[in-house]
Amino acid sequence: MDQKEKSRIMNRLREIRTKLLCRYPFWGTLLLHLQLGLADCRTAYTDMKYLVFDPAFVNRLDDEQTAVVMMHEVMHCALAHCLRAANHQRYLYNVACDIVVNSMLLWTMGYREFEIDGANLMHLTPGLEEGRLYTAEEVYGMLLRKQAAEMEKLDLDPAFLDRHDQWNHIDPDGAEEYEWENHIREAKKYMAGDKVCQKAREIFGGYRESKIDWRKHLQSFLHQVMNREDYSFIPYDKRYSYSDLILPAFGPEESGAIRNIWFCVDTSGSITKEELTALVGEIRQAFFQFRNFKGKLSYFDYAVTEPAEFESVVDLEKCTPVGGGGTSFRAIFWYMQEHMKDDLPEAVVIMTDGCAPFPNESCAMGVPVLWVIINSDVRPPWGEVIYIEE
Repeated sequence: MDQKEKSRIMNRLREIRTKLLCRYPFWGTLLLHLQLGLADCRTAYTDMKYLVFDPAFVNRLDDEQTAVVMMHEVMHCALAHCLRAANHQRYLYNVACDIVVNSMLLWTMGYREFEIDGANLMHLTPGLEEGRLYTAEEVYGMLLRKQAAEMEKLDLDPAFLDRHDQWNHIDPDGAEEYEWENHIREAKKYMAGDKVCQKAREIFGGYRESKIDWRKHLQSFLHQVMNREDYSFIPYDKRYSYSDLILPAFGPEESGAIRNIWFCVDTSGSITKEELTALVGEIRQAFFQFRNFKGKLSYFDYAVTEPAEFESVVDLEKCTPVGGGGTSFRAIFWYMQEHMKDDLPEAVVIMTDGCAPFPNESCAMGVPVLWVIINSDVRPPWGEVIYIEE
């Protein structure tokens, strides 16, 4: 291929990137941090510094298809997929990452299906649910549980859209993670007023961006909850390091270390719809940070609902808020004493505006309690406390 043809293709890629910047400012801004390049790579790839296309691949795509590939690559970077492939079966992990990213892409751009280079983007988990509802690790676990024969029937080929082999050369302890954390913070400035970019908020930790100082308070709280050798903040969990929430990494034998935290969300009459959304958003924000995070969720006013177990975002979203009356914290601890005595939670996280009398600490039966409060004027007399800034 001569230099003139290379220049033509590069100019086309730059024009498509510019259009994306205008159409989807958040994602377009992130794309500016990847240097465009051409190479004989069959399709495309990224190493968190470059976005490289095979010229023949680009020439087979129209502008919309090329734009989708660009967004596909930048999502891999933003979600830190490139840094998380170690200790996984490469093929299955590559498939899992593509299922998650493609599902997010279709949802973000308003498509039900999308075809690139003669093949529809795979976006459903083996259970036929949307991949965007799960982390890459969760989808990887689903794929891993499939028998070899069943996997062959799925006919999954992650190489048709892009290649992930360059991820092997990225230092997981290098500067890329920190750099992309800063890129995302900068790009968030362009979310306002754009429906598509607003969807990025949901991708990056829930319907509402967390404003809790999780670094300081959650670490302290979890140190009380966890008492096991496989628990450490060095190294910390790097999967979502761009977020404000830093959580511990766990040993390979305990990839799901947080198994039984009971979240109790205030739905009393003093809680507005916006405040309730904020509280539930905090659970979602924390949920995405853990591997195989399992817990229970209840809503409470003067009574508490039966705890609903969750181990996926889908489970979490099935829990419908119930309430609207007065607030009673005692109802939570009464329920725990009456119905959970033989299987106490590892911790209780109570999310509230704090507008109710606080019971005696003895009601908690020695279970650590974290109060997550949206009213900075409230001072619980016991337990750990963090505040959501409004």
